[in-house]
Amino acid sequence: MKHINYYIFAISVATLVSCSKDKTNQTVDLENATSSVNDVYVINTGIAADPAGFNMITDGGFERANWKTNTLWWHPEDIEESSEPCDGRSIRLFYNGEGWRDLAIQSLNLKKNQSYTLSLNFRGAWKGLNCYMGFRAAEGHDVCQNNPDGNDTWEEGYTYTWDNIDDTKADVFFGGWWWYDLWVELDNVKVIPTGSANDSYIPENASITATSIPSAASSKIESAEKTVVAQDASCGMFHNASVDGSEVENVFFTSGLNKSGNLTLSRVISTTVSDFVPTGIIAVGGKYYVAGFSGFTPAASEDETDTCSKVSILVSEDGQNWSETASLPADGGFAKIAFCQKGDYIYLFGSPVASGSVNTFVARVAQSNIGNSAEYEYWDGETYVKNVPSVAASIFYGPTDCMSVVYNSENYAFMAVYRSFATDQLVYRDAGLAEGEWSGEKLLVADPENAKLYAPQVVVNSSNKLVMIASAQ
Repeated sequence: MKHINYYIFAISVATLVSCSKDKTNQTVDLENATSSVNDVYVINTGIAADPAGFNMITDGGFERANWKTNTLWWHPEDIEESSEPCDGRSIRLFYNGEGWRDLAIQSLNLKKNQSYTLSLNFRGAWKGLNCYMGFRAAEGHDVCQNNPDGNDTWEEGYTYTWDNIDDTKADVFFGGWWWYDLWVELDNVKVIPTGSANDSYIPENASITATSIPSAASSKIESAEKTVVAQDASCGMFHNASVDGSEVENVFFTSGLNKSGNLTLSRVISTTVSDFVPTGIIAVGGKYYVAGFSGFTPAASEDETDTCSKVSILVSEDGQNWSETASLPADGGFAKIAFCQKGDYIYLFGSPVASGSVNTFVARVAQSNIGNSAEYEYWDGETYVKNVPSVAASIFYGPTDCMSVVYNSENYAFMAVYRSFATDQLVYRDAGLAEGEWSGEKLLVADPENAKLYAPQVVVNSSNKLVMIASAQ
C-alpha cells in the first residue's frame, strides 16, 4: 500500500520569524541556518490508499466523533448510536409519531450528464418498512424504495442509480413514512459516479513532531497575521507583519528547502501593496503572481455577509514593486484564490470572500496567459467556458476557507487541504480531475489546543510527502 507523508508548518500570529533583507540576487546559505522560526507546529501524517475506496460523501460511515454536525448531515433530534453497529459506528434513528420524516441529508456537487450511484447498509424495525433513499435535485425528488428483510439483520448493497441531466447540486437523502415505535439504522453511505473505480487516499497517524523550523535570515518578522507560500517553496507573502519593529501590511519573501527537507526562509522585501489580503502566490516565467482581495468589510450582523470591493491578481519581477495584471468579480466565487499548476495549465480554485462559504469553484488558464483574465476558463458543471465567471458551478459543497491545492503526479490526483468550518479542523479531499468529482472531507490532523490552524499552504509536493505552512488564528 502506497503512503504519502504530510508535514505541516503552522506560523502563529505572534511568531518570531528570522528573515534576511539581502538583495534578491544574493545567495543565502540555507544549510547553515543560525536561527529558527519558533512557535511553529510541524505535523507529520501518513496518507494511505483509502480501503473504503472513493466516496463523495463525507463521513459516510459515521466514524467521526462529531458526526451530528449540521453542516455535514441533517438529523432529527431522535438519534443515537446503534448498540449493534454494522461496521465501526452506525446510527440509529427513531420517531414516536407518524408522517414523512427525513433521516439523513448531505449536499453534493455533481457534473451534468453524469450518472451517480448511492449505496448504503440498512436495517429497520420490521420487514417491509416504507423507507426511501435517493437524490433531491432542482428538477424534482428522485427516490428508490427499499424493504429490509428483518429487524435484526443488516442488509448490504441497497443501491439507487440516478442519471443526472443538468443539475450541479443535489441532496443525498434517506427518509421514510414514520409510525409509532419505528426505528432504522444506517451505515456505509456512499456515492460514486456510476461504475467508477477512482483511486482515493486517507490521512493516518498524524502527530505534531516539532514546534520550530530553521531560518538562514538575519532580520526578524515579529508578527504575521497570515502567510501564503508558493507550492514550489520559492516565495511567499506575509500579511500584516512587523519587520524589525516596523509595521508592513504585505511583505514578500523568498525561501527554499535545506538538505534535510526543512523549509528555510531566506530574505524579506517590504512591499507598497496596501488594502490587499493575499490568498495565493505562484512563480511563472520568471515573474511572481499573487491573488487577493481589497476593500474587505466584515458582516455587521448574522443576517449579513462579509464583502470585498475588488479581487485582483498582482504581478512583480522583483518582489517589491507590484501592479495589477488581472481582476475578477468581487461578489463572485473567486475572491479567495489558490493556484495549482498542472502541465501547461494554471488552475485557480476559488471561494467567496465570506467566512464559512459552502461552495468552491475552479477556473483554468494557460501559463502564458495567467495575467489576462479574458483568457480564464470557468468550469460550468460540464465544460470549461472562457471569460464568463458567472457560469462557474461549485465543484464541492462544504464550508471551506483559504485552501491549498496541488496535483500529485505520482498518484494522478489533485489534493486539497483547508480548514473546515464544519469540524474546525484541517481536512483533506482528493480528485482525479480539477473539476472533480471530489471525495468527501477526510480529517487531516487534529488541531492543537487553541491554535485554530487555517490557510494551509503546500510548498513541497513529491512522490511521498507534502509540506504545508499554515497560519494560526
